Amino acid sequence: MKAAANGVLNFSILDGWWREGYNGKNGWAIGEDREYSDTHEQDAIDAASLFETLQDEIIPLYYQQRTVDGMPVGWLGRVRECIRTLAPVFSTRRMVKEYLTQFYLPVMEQD
Repeated sequence: MKAAANGVLNFSILDGWWREGYNGKNGWAIGEDREYSDTHEQDAIDAASLFETLQDEIIPLYYQQRTVDGMPVGWLGRVRECIRTLAPVFSTRRMVKEYLTQFYLPVMEQD
């Protein structure tokens, strides 16, 4: 999550924070937002998704659509979207607030 504040594009399965943060333009998702009963089937589908996304989207986006001075236009657009959508939402402030309200205060109130 810290990397996103610096514009590092995430490419991961849709679980945890990435399920909440991913909007289709601020990084990439591996596979679909679902679980399979057969873990081998899920691994195969996720692997195919990973390689297809790398080949068809990520690598071409980084190496193509360059300005005259070599800047990757489409890639930098995603970097800006990443910072714009993720940096304000996923922060240490939010994390501390959620830990306080969801964990620490309820435990303190039990005593």
